[in-house]
Parts: sequence; structure tokens; C-alpha cells
Amino acid sequence: MALIALFTQNSCKVGRFVVYNYADIDDHKKFPARNIETGTTKFIFPVAETGKEPKELHLKDKSHPFEQYLEDNKTVAFLIIKNDTVQYEKYWDKYDASSTVPSFSMAKSITGHVLLRHQSAEGNQENEAEIRTRRKV
Repeated sequence: MALIALFTQNSCKVGRFVVYNYADIDDHKKFPARNIETGTTKFIFPVAETGKEPKELHLKDKSHPFEQYLEDNKTVAFLIIKNDTVQYEKYWDKYDASSTVPSFSMAKSITGHVLLRHQSAEGNQENEAEIRTRRKV
């Protein structure tokens, strides 16, 4: 009985895993979160007049129309930023720029990029390629 109680408690990580079992679009409603205060300075990405999104994706020796692939895989938001400029931004279904959605693996890319820039700003003399290779970012 004690094990059943342990695995079904919402406040327990193991219990949440047993109950929810997989990640989905509504994870922000199920799990605890911490709000991050907005800083005093605001950065707004400029938007390219003519974006540079791919027309096709090449995966496993197959070509897929870019937007059709995203839609077929139930993407709700997709953003391409290159050189600090938004090249492509699109939302599907009921989602828009103000929607809360989980970031999943995208967060790793952003975190790695921020850490590399921070390290560079602190005077690290290694170039970005060397840091990425060594740390497998």
C-alpha cells in the first residue's frame, strides 16, 4: 500500500511519471514551475523582411515540404533565428506568440548558445568551434 501511495502522489516526481508517463504539450499545467522575473532591459529580435526558411527538409533520404512536415508532426509553434534576426515564425491551431508551450530540446540549444556567449564575454580566448567540440554543445 505504501508503494502505491508513493507512486501516485502528485508532488512526487516518480508519482508524476507513473501518472503522466510521457511529455506532452500541456506539461506546464501538470508540473511545478518557477516564474522568472523580467529584466529591466528588453531585447526585441528584428524580423527579416524576406525570411530564409527552407522549402524542404531532407530526412532519412527523403524530402518533405517544410511547412507540411511541421504541420503533419503536430507542430504548434516554429521559429528560426539567424544572426539575431527572426527569419521565420509561424503558429498553428489555437497558438500564437503569447501561448505557453514546452520548449523540450530547443531549450538545450538556447542554453548552450547563451553559455558560449557568456564565456566569450568573460574573455575566454578559445574560439566558439573549439568550445563546442570540447563540450559537445
